[in-house]
Amino acid sequence: MEPLTQHLSAAARVDALGSIDSSVHDFFVDQRPGWLVDVSKFFDAYGTSEMLLGVAVIVALVWVVRTRPSLLPLAIPVSVFVNAVVVAVIKDVVDRERPEMSQRLVEATSASLPSGHTASAAALVVSILTVRSLTRGGKRRWTVQDAALILFAFVAGVARLVLGVHWLSDVLVGWFIGAVIGVLIARLTSKILSCRPSTS
Repeated sequence: MEPLTQHLSAAARVDALGSIDSSVHDFFVDQRPGWLVDVSKFFDAYGTSEMLLGVAVIVALVWVVRTRPSLLPLAIPVSVFVNAVVVAVIKDVVDRERPEMSQRLVEATSASLPSGHTASAAALVVSILTVRSLTRGGKRRWTVQDAALILFAFVAGVARLVLGVHWLSDVLVGWFIGAVIGVLIARLTSKILSCRPSTS
């Protein structure tokens, strides 16, 4: 009797999640001012994992040049790359269907869960914030730049809802995956570099 109860409870949670996803999707489909659609399409075109990987490489190289001999900033493009691989694997395994084609404003061919654009933005932003924190000895002093980065990751996720190509849960999972990978890769890189024998 207990396994049946657990099964019904799990099914109820899935139904509740589906209901929330549908409600949020309908809300965004009904609320699409032109300026918001334009912003969302910009993020669709320039917020891909490939584009953000390029941004991550540039940020890392500039940072390394400025903070030599530290190689910790290289964790940023590594995070974005690892995130892209993890997202691709999860999409292939879960193979979740996207929202209805007629409600999408841009083309999207891969599986829905997780949102790749959202995860890539989160991985980029969180890895930058984590590297900055580690280079300051773990001391956190929030700046306007940090707020702008977090806003970028937030808008990247919301843009996927505005365009109707993802469910809310896809975006939430994308934020989670990108953030976790950003923190883990940055901290792992820091530990590896700290274990290297000194050449001086």
